Amino acid sequence: MQDDGALDINMQNEILIPAIEIIKEKTKEYITNKKHKDALSFIDKLKKEKLYPYKKKPKNKVEKVTHQAFDIIALNVSKHLPDYNKTDNRSKLLMFELIKEAIENKSQNLKNVLLEVLKLPKNKIDEFSELLEKVSLTNVISTATLVTNRIKIISGIRQIFDDKKIRDAMLERKHFQKIIQNETWLFGDDYTNGVVADQKLTTVLKRHLEQLGRDDFQEIIANYENDELKDIPDLCLFKSFNLGKADTYKNLVIELKRPSTTLNTDHLSQIKRYAFEVSSDSNFDKNKTEWTFYLLGKKMNKQLEAECTQKDRKFGHFTFGENINIYVILWDRLLDKAEARHNYIIKSFDFKIEREEEGIDFIKQQYSDIFKDVNARIDKKNT
Repeated sequence: MQDDGALDINMQNEILIPAIEIIKEKTKEYITNKKHKDALSFIDKLKKEKLYPYKKKPKNKVEKVTHQAFDIIALNVSKHLPDYNKTDNRSKLLMFELIKEAIENKSQNLKNVLLEVLKLPKNKIDEFSELLEKVSLTNVISTATLVTNRIKIISGIRQIFDDKKIRDAMLERKHFQKIIQNETWLFGDDYTNGVVADQKLTTVLKRHLEQLGRDDFQEIIANYENDELKDIPDLCLFKSFNLGKADTYKNLVIELKRPSTTLNTDHLSQIKRYAFEVSSDSNFDKNKTEWTFYLLGKKMNKQLEAECTQKDRKFGHFTFGENINIYVILWDRLLDKAEARHNYIIKSFDFKIEREEEGIDFIKQQYSDIFKDVNARIDKKNT
């Protein structure tokens, strides 16, 4: 094609398109490896001087890419940072720790560290940004971090259910609800980003609450401070998600039963009535509003399991027309499905939970205020 002068015309050729994509990936890989190789002698020196912030070898692809990103950035910073060679080792160690933390969190944090803390010239920071973009390191790291953190959350929730001390000390509304309301991706990536339900949705849900056999209702944004709220059996979480147009929404409503509750056909009938009444409310345009209702519990009886098992649909899935979906689901199945959605990326990065406590430790770190209270309750009970 090049000899015939037809290469430009054929850039959309069905053979060339995948070939070009492969070339792009291989080029990125080549650039990354070359930059990293250039940095190796500098990194070896850092290790000998005990200035390298990573103490262990990378155990998976995520960590390998993260280390590569640090090595490349650290080398370039050392070249362009004024008086780097005159800086004492303690200051250097602090600087490299800052770079490490910034890389592992978000690329914008890295820019802030380079600009505000290390006082590097803006043109050099732009060079680093371009470098990271070319080798796709920040995208890989941010994606990998997101997914690995989600796997830790899933593992941690399982451990909450399995650990009797934590389970007994953790209050439904004050503790557990606050974790779940921030992790709505568990119900699908459609629910990763949403807005807290507005007053209209709150009012409509309250209006039809009797369909669930309840007279209490607390919205997702409430602050629960009373320990006795543990005695209220059910929780209702909800969020509203824009579907791309200003007046088009998907509403997610979760009826969360306590782990001690066994779901039965009465609960199913209640959630069906609730879904029908709420979705039929005149406050919402039926053609512009999608509804998803979850009835979520730790276990269900045989009768409900039989009703949830039908040949013409997925387990526990019930519909009312095109825009209303009801799901009866158990926690174990929900967590299994959430984990399965991330399996491809997890395998790509060779990530696995290495310590049994890794998941619960991560949740404790993410929700330190909640677990501070939970641990106090455990200590109080032990004394």
